[in-house]
Amino acid sequence: MDYEKLLKTSFYLLKKDLGTYLVATFILFFGSIFIISFAPLTYGYNVMAIKSLRNEKVNITDILEGFKLRNFFRSWVLTLCMLIPYFIIALINSALAYLVFFFLIYTMPLLILRGYGGFASCKESIKIATQYPIETILVTVLYIVMINLGTLALIIGLFVATPFAELFITGATFELIGEGYIDSGQDKVEVMQIEAITS
Repeated sequence: MDYEKLLKTSFYLLKKDLGTYLVATFILFFGSIFIISFAPLTYGYNVMAIKSLRNEKVNITDILEGFKLRNFFRSWVLTLCMLIPYFIIALINSALAYLVFFFLIYTMPLLILRGYGGFASCKESIKIATQYPIETILVTVLYIVMINLGTLALIIGLFVATPFAELFITGATFELIGEGYIDSGQDKVEVMQIEAITS
């Protein structure tokens, strides 16, 4: 797979239809607040990426393709097949991650303040968290809130990164299934034949 070409093509296509993708990303993000519209909007967003890579005209209305009855159900069946196992694993993973974070939150300051080694710092942090669980819960929650507030500033970047990533992954799919797609900087489709991956 030619990753450099995929990146260049994704960037070229994003630049070419930047306004359309920005509006579509806005619709995707805020339309997905209503859970029922998440899957069809994601479907439509992917339709846009496929049309771009085929050098077809992309319209803002393409994001609504997932609301056609057949596409609506197909998109939701796929979404449920993906999200149910994802959320189960993510829930277990998050619970474990927060538990570890809760007990090890004080390790770096202890490493520096007390001059501990890594294991001693972890051991002392666990001891403090166990002795002061309420305080540690509050410190952990406040820390997470502060980090998430900082993340809000990055949301604007998501409006550019999301369509770029969608174009990239869709282009990779084109390449892996042996379909041609537009080459960066070209206004005509340059079909790139590759051998289909066989197992």
